[in-house]
Amino acid sequence: MGALHCNELTAPCDGSINGECFRAHVRQQLLPTLLPGDIMIMDNLGSHKSVAIKAATVKRYHYETHDQFQRHLANFVAAYNFGAG
Repeated sequence: MGALHCNELTAPCDGSINGECFRAHVRQQLLPTLLPGDIMIMDNLGSHKSVAIKAATVKRYHYETHDQFQRHLANFVAAYNFGAG
């Protein structure tokens, strides 16, 4: 788990962790490395769907306009489709 940028991996976390450690890692290590326009993808593991993770993610991804959100969503869909292809 980590944030993969064009030229580096940031906020790496090796090994298995429980839900509490995952939430702390996302809030303290992963989210601060993300830049505007970055795309965060998680699978359907239960701890990824927690209310705390959703709240932290929404707080990180605040959009000034609906157009900003639409652009980010379009980038996410393109990245998802590329990965699924």
